[in-house]
Amino acid sequence: MLIWAAFIAVILIVLLIAVRFRVRNTDNQLNLVTAKLDRYLHARKPSVKAESELLQRLYALINVSMSNANDVYVYRFVDLLKLAYGNGMIRSNEYQRLGSIIIMAIRNKQPDIAAIVIGAFRPLIRNIAIQDLALAIEQLTLIAVLATRLKYSFLLAKVVEAVFEAAGRKECSHDSKAMLAVLRSTRIIGTFALRRHEYELFRELLVRLKKLVTGSGNSIPEVEWLFVMWLHQLAKSGDDAALESVANLALELFDSQAISINGAIIIITESSKAAGTASLNQSNKVSPLILQFILELASKSRDPALWRKAVNVIGQVSTLAVSRRGIAEAFDVFLPMLETGRRLLADELKFGVFTDDYRKNRLFVIIRECILVAELNARQDMTKSTGEVITEIYEQWVRLPQSAAINKSLKRYCQMLLLYWQNTRQRQARRGMPDNKRLLEPMLISDEDKKRLGL
Repeated sequence: MLIWAAFIAVILIVLLIAVRFRVRNTDNQLNLVTAKLDRYLHARKPSVKAESELLQRLYALINVSMSNANDVYVYRFVDLLKLAYGNGMIRSNEYQRLGSIIIMAIRNKQPDIAAIVIGAFRPLIRNIAIQDLALAIEQLTLIAVLATRLKYSFLLAKVVEAVFEAAGRKECSHDSKAMLAVLRSTRIIGTFALRRHEYELFRELLVRLKKLVTGSGNSIPEVEWLFVMWLHQLAKSGDDAALESVANLALELFDSQAISINGAIIIITESSKAAGTASLNQSNKVSPLILQFILELASKSRDPALWRKAVNVIGQVSTLAVSRRGIAEAFDVFLPMLETGRRLLADELKFGVFTDDYRKNRLFVIIRECILVAELNARQDMTKSTGEVITEIYEQWVRLPQSAAINKSLKRYCQMLLLYWQNTRQRQARRGMPDNKRLLEPMLISDEDKKRLGL
């Protein structure tokens, strides 16, 4: 028994000595490489060979510290690596070497170490050759993809900092490849943040994106595709928490001309497809919000063609929803177009004495589209006329709790729809005027207004 006790004591002493030796050895290595780096930075003519050897040694020590799961030494060696990068000690394909360490840490389930090493990307990005900047950003995007796949979402914030460090370089705005890499990375990380409901990160991303894009002073190609992707994601998930932020930023960038007319067309066309898919799901409340955003975006342009395009795609979404679910169940999808028409009519009647052809044109474009939706619904039902469908729209609209304050205004707009249909479809109107006079009485559009509106 005494022999066994002595044997165990010897083993423990040996292990203790080994641990102390390893710690001291790591401390010695840290002091040695620190001294070498200091000598290199103060050398009159530092050699390329010495630079390569120093960086190789730092990488080796970081790898050893990672294998020992020693965060403290990883942090110290990464600090030295940051100092080296900050002084321009960068080899060819350095971003790949640094990225490989981070990817290894993530795969080894060492996210805290990965977060430490990602910090070294910022001084690297600041000093890397401009021709390598796009590739370095793509490396960061790959890291973001892997981190999300393994559910280390907190690493995305670190990647965002590094990506926008790259975007902050003056040369980046003049390098199309680098700028496209920044936008692609922003789009992908933003989509991941929305999927994971990381709203704080997503809002931070929007703030950085706004600063980047508005600071350029010009429209940036392909920035519209960020909003298309994000709106599709929000429509798919039915999550309206971040939609207002996305819509507001798109409107601001359009106002500042960072998004061009062609970019607005892309957003309107593509986001209407997302709204159309979402409209088929009654529990999905995102579709009406996207349609309202489309109308706001188109109205800011004062471009008649863009307005017609926007109203047309919204009419298609409304028709799809109404044909599948009926007026009552799909009314929330139809409501943005009706509300916009109601406000336009109110403005026209209030300010109509002052000529504004664009305002009047917008009103009649949306009136015609509303009537088209009603006609298609009547045709599908086969038991109702278009006039009766318009009456049904009025009755459904007036039941909404939020309609209490605008009953008169919405009734006037529905009367406008009925009168316009009666005026342009006279043969159908003679046979299809609704028997229910609730909509027509009392008439809220005066004879003078009818004349001015061409009724």
